Amino acid sequence: MITAIYIGTDRLDLFEDENIVINSNITKISDITKVFTDTSNTFTVPATDVNNDIFKHWYNPNLLNGFDARKKVPAVIELSGVNFKVGKIKLNKVNVKNGKPYTYSLDYFGNLVELKDLVGNDLLTSLDLSSLNFTYSSANVKNKLQSVSDVCFSLLSNRRLLFDSSNTTIDNETQTNIYYDGNNNNTGIDARDLNASIRQLKIIEAIESKYNLTFSRDFLGAYDFSNQFLCLSNEKDTSTSNIIALTNQIGDPDPTKSGNVLLATGLGTPEQRETFDISLTVNIDSGSVGKEYSMYIKNNGIIISKKEKLTNSASITVFQSEINVDFNEVTFFIETSEIINYNSTIIRGQRFTLNEYEYTSGPSVTSSTFDVSQKLPNIKIIDYLSGLFKISKLIAYVEDDGDIFVDNLSNYYSNGKLYDITDYIDDSNYPIATGKLLNRINYQFSDPKTILNNEFKEQNNLGYGDLKFDVKDENGNLIEGGTLDFKLPFEQILYEKIIDINDSTFDTNIQYGLILDKELKKVEIKPHIHYIENKITSCKYINSDGSATNLLSANIPVHVLDLSSQLYSTTFGNEFNTFNGVLIEKTLYSNYHKDFIESVFSERKREYNFKAKDLPTIFILQLKLNDVIQIKEDYYRIESFSVNTTNNDVDFKLINDRVVNVTPIKYLTGDNTIITGDSDLITSDQTIY
Repeated sequence: MITAIYIGTDRLDLFEDENIVINSNITKISDITKVFTDTSNTFTVPATDVNNDIFKHWYNPNLLNGFDARKKVPAVIELSGVNFKVGKIKLNKVNVKNGKPYTYSLDYFGNLVELKDLVGNDLLTSLDLSSLNFTYSSANVKNKLQSVSDVCFSLLSNRRLLFDSSNTTIDNETQTNIYYDGNNNNTGIDARDLNASIRQLKIIEAIESKYNLTFSRDFLGAYDFSNQFLCLSNEKDTSTSNIIALTNQIGDPDPTKSGNVLLATGLGTPEQRETFDISLTVNIDSGSVGKEYSMYIKNNGIIISKKEKLTNSASITVFQSEINVDFNEVTFFIETSEIINYNSTIIRGQRFTLNEYEYTSGPSVTSSTFDVSQKLPNIKIIDYLSGLFKISKLIAYVEDDGDIFVDNLSNYYSNGKLYDITDYIDDSNYPIATGKLLNRINYQFSDPKTILNNEFKEQNNLGYGDLKFDVKDENGNLIEGGTLDFKLPFEQILYEKIIDINDSTFDTNIQYGLILDKELKKVEIKPHIHYIENKITSCKYINSDGSATNLLSANIPVHVLDLSSQLYSTTFGNEFNTFNGVLIEKTLYSNYHKDFIESVFSERKREYNFKAKDLPTIFILQLKLNDVIQIKEDYYRIESFSVNTTNNDVDFKLINDRVVNVTPIKYLTGDNTIITGDSDLITSDQTIY
């Protein structure tokens, strides 16, 4: 085999007998923190004049602008003039003999994206989703509740209970009646009751944009994922507006103002210009009375006084003696969850002179912006991605063009090809192993905090959507082995169908998720993945002016994609659908894990190590980890393979496949790896056979 290695456009001189072995391993492409293809053994190249020029005589540290061995450099490995691997090479050391450089020691890496290093500890909230922001108003919330879009509202509430009754008018801080009877009696859903959700694909797009990545859409653009939503927080439904109140000065001229900032310094002696007190008055327009808002004052960016949950005009005053620091740069804010019309007055008093300076604003309107990024869950980007890879058993690797291929393991294996290499195998002597065994896998969402799922777990010793998978022998006994806890950074919410409390019948299409704890208090949950379905309804929505609207349709959160077919779900276990009572059979386990698990724990499963001698170059160039190997009448999946580019020998670690007479093989036996890890790093050292 003729091998050429290029660094950039420069071709390295090689030893004729140097063994360059390229290793490909299925476990590597299951680790999202290090998405890459292949690695090599450490190999050497001679310190010829050509190579010395390429590496810029790195052995001499006194040369300026030399080769930077701290970085990997782009490289291409060719077999018989055809690109075999595109990746990077790293210089490790130079071996010196008799005072002169003799060899360079190198490592090859397939295209490598260190995602953990790339995104670091960045949170989802650091992503730019400003194109999805909108004015937060009762009308806009209602519109986004009635149709499914990239950012929309559904009946997820962390404010109060919803119920349906034709003869009850309860509406308070803990519950409200959503029954529509045509009367404006101020009961019903309002904007504050609802949580928004974002389509997960928009988060992926934002990650790609921020870090200059491109993920393939093999899985991420498919029917399942493209219809998944992530629940946003409504803890930040308010927006903050800086009050423009430094106009129309009343009193003696005072130059101590700058834009929207009141400067607490002025003319005269220090005593004369020292600010003694500052007060803020917000005068609410009559049409905005009843809308909740907060007002506060900052000094040097720190809140020094605040009043919350106001519904009418109000004032606050703060004295310098109360804060024990001097006033300096003072700013004034109003915080609202609705658009409010108001004007404001600021009065500052100065010590000794007892002068007062008053500033008033003209008519002002808050512009309450729903900031999507700031409402994303409080989770690291790498933990979010790792969770996605776990939940649907995804694999990823960097392609030659730099794009990252992403798909679930089942699809990846189904697209492999079948190769018969019987004639190249020495089967006179080879080992067969059982590999590591597990007898139980616990598929677990994060511990539930919401009231219904808490009760569900207490009664069933298992949260809604969780699954305990036990591996038993033919006698029903657990096999020998260990336990693996497969825990996700996501949380399940147990939804409930709203009933008519008069006759306890389910006479509505309304299902909602209550995000409150056992004491019916707000609770911060882990990221929650769900689907949304728009259903025909008849329920009451309260507009900002207090009038009632009949919602002819509303988005509801559901655990399945398409309530009629239920082809995909967000549960691992076979749970009963909370909307219609139908058993969920197409689960995360059955769709993405079942084939893998069954093959891994099959009594017939074996691990084989074969050596293939002098394989054709064309075969080596085409071989991929999802291909199926045929040796005589037996079929195998590839766990790993190592190619010696000098002599075309390939060492295979193979797992026997039970399916025959298919081309390509469309049966999953698994990558024999389950990903485990903590919030900082996903590891792939739990190998299952």
